[in-house]
Amino acid sequence: MTPVFIFHKHMLCIRRLKEVDLQYSYYAIMDKLSKEDIRLIHSLPSEELRSYLDNIHKIFVLEDVNSNQILGAGTIVIQNDLGSKLCKMGNIRHITLDLSFQNTELYSIVLNHFTTYCRIQEKCAKICVHGKNS
Repeated sequence: MTPVFIFHKHMLCIRRLKEVDLQYSYYAIMDKLSKEDIRLIHSLPSEELRSYLDNIHKIFVLEDVNSNQILGAGTIVIQNDLGSKLCKMGNIRHITLDLSFQNTELYSIVLNHFTTYCRIQEKCAKICVHGKNS
């Protein structure tokens, strides 16, 4: 599910990072990713990276649908709770927004989407938010 919504006259969507983003929007993507995400992308071979991004380390981008401009990014790391292999934990990290959207309610919208994704899509029993990077 790729939510599309209007925010301050911009039609935006929150979606998973695609391989084509790294091929054709490399600098725009790298500008929005955390240092941890950049290191991960550069350290793994493409097949291993694809598997890791599909299963554990999920990178999302915030895109202006009309201009195809990347306005933000965020990461969700899915882990099994240390006490139980049956319980998943979602760690929301590194939500970064374009300067023009900082200090707006857009951070809350993205955080709410990530929380819903963890709960509904990943069926996480616990969700942790690590810092506010907006």
